[in-house]
Amino acid sequence: MNDVQQYADSLADQLNRSIEIDDCGLRPLALTEQHGDLDDVRVRSILQRHSSPEVFEYAFSLDIAHATGPVRFPPNPALQTLPRVCIPMRAHGELQGYLWLIDSPPLTDSDIAAAAGTASAIAELLHQQSQSTATVLDRETQLVSALLAPPHEGTPPAELGTAPALVDT
Repeated sequence: MNDVQQYADSLADQLNRSIEIDDCGLRPLALTEQHGDLDDVRVRSILQRHSSPEVFEYAFSLDIAHATGPVRFPPNPALQTLPRVCIPMRAHGELQGYLWLIDSPPLTDSDIAAAAGTASAIAELLHQQSQSTATVLDRETQLVSALLAPPHEGTPPAELGTAPALVDT
């Protein structure tokens, strides 16, 4: 099980609520066991692994992409949604995604504080993962560039000295 899912499951157990963790495009990264109330939007998110264009538009109409703290969503009868709390997950000034909770029955301030703490930890984890991926991709790009560069008087570039040997099978 991945670390994001573990954070989500732990928070769901603590709050006795369902948790959804989405990336910046509102595609689920982690979903927990269902606790409490459920609406059509949550069901579709689980089954289709993304939000509908209408839900996407509604979510971003409340400016979640720029929010620095929890955003309460009122119920939306047209979309058949229950009230929600969205917590933007930011690390090092960069948006990493969103933590969602259904706000029925209403969450307490301490519930929201606990969720915000978990959102912060997940954001840091996602940031570290993206930095690791970027570092690996940068290194691979350097190696490929070195391999494709014209030969330098028969001496391989120094940075290739640490690359794993390619074996011809």
